[in-house]
Amino acid sequence: MESNCEECGTAVLLSDALRAQEIFSDEQSCGDAHGRVREALEILTLMNLLRELVKIENGRRALRRVAFVLDGPLAAFSTIAALQPGVLRELRRIDEQLAPGRLLVMSAVKSGAFVQHFSELDEAPAPDSRIPFGTAWLPDDNYIRENIIARDTDQPWGEITYFGRPLVVKTSEGQRLLLNLAQPEADLPLTNAARPRVCDEAIATAARLGVGRHEFLPLRRAHAKAAIPFAAGAAIIESLAGIS
Repeated sequence: MESNCEECGTAVLLSDALRAQEIFSDEQSCGDAHGRVREALEILTLMNLLRELVKIENGRRALRRVAFVLDGPLAAFSTIAALQPGVLRELRRIDEQLAPGRLLVMSAVKSGAFVQHFSELDEAPAPDSRIPFGTAWLPDDNYIRENIIARDTDQPWGEITYFGRPLVVKTSEGQRLLLNLAQPEADLPLTNAARPRVCDEAIATAARLGVGRHEFLPLRRAHAKAAIPFAAGAAIIESLAGIS
């Protein structure tokens, strides 16, 4: 992917804009840099799919009744955080073409500070007992700042990296899920915005998908099918490197 600089006309590659090459280090593994590129491609794939669908009537009809579910937070971290403002603008533009509050983009978060916090919160007086069944909760910026991720500045949590907000769901079956939910109709910070218009649809979707143990079983199965086992992965790398 290539474009030209508006100022000087120099060719600009996608890798230049993402600056993923800046993460490579002689002292550390390449996993972080590779992960950022993969995350960027996942975000761009989603956005291009949405952009193409909204161009045609059948696509707009599908967007009004389909939920797009990703794995991991709805965010762009590190050098690829430059994608976040554009993603927010495109989500709003697409949502407005459907009717504000109709686009449903969400993700399942399996680990991290939020998952750990709500897991610990639900432990007393017995495991999985404190948060009532059938609960849905949108923690605001004050709660996040005071209880989950302390900050030294007044900048709201996630304002420069996230394009979705945390949503905690404990289904009627006792499944505890942490979601990120896009809210195209709202302005930043999302954690202080009103309840998303697609919140009920997101909760219903999560309740149907969350049939594993505090996670989306379909995503776990997809990972199992797509992942390369360690032994096989090592053999592939060795063959590519010409190592016998």
